[in-house]
Amino acid sequence: MFRHKKSPFNEKEAFSMQSFATRIAHESANQPHPINPLFESRIHNKEVRDEMQRLAPDKSPGPDGVTNHMLRSSGEKFNTILHEIITTLWEHQAQPSEWQKSLMQPIYKGGKNSKPDPASYRGIYLSSALAKLFEGIIIKRLTQYIEQHSTLTGIQLGTRSNRQI
Repeated sequence: MFRHKKSPFNEKEAFSMQSFATRIAHESANQPHPINPLFESRIHNKEVRDEMQRLAPDKSPGPDGVTNHMLRSSGEKFNTILHEIITTLWEHQAQPSEWQKSLMQPIYKGGKNSKPDPASYRGIYLSSALAKLFEGIIIKRLTQYIEQHSTLTGIQLGTRSNRQI
């Protein structure tokens, strides 16, 4: 399954992620759940697959070395394990601390800027592809909630009435 030479993962690590998800489930069994059904319903396998396909394949990896291309081209067994992990994290309102880390990559601004001058660079933060996948699913559900309940006002950035100003 994880036999690619450049992959930082192996099958043993994948099953340790399953045990992580099981441990999170046991630790947070008594946590209160949100009232809205949109936030109580399980994440469906289709949501995970759709979000994986939405990820741009040519993005640089974060600190874990997992690329969007790896996620998009993974097999059914990996997808099943990933769905279980994401569902467990969602149900128990947890996020691995590793997903909160990012790599800062300096990018040269170009032009007449001096290459030895640190001010000639801007920082790009590379996050975990797995974290972005999970966040994308959450954002999609939050957007659906906002649209169903019309919670944005005209003065908030990103609303239609604000764009017309």
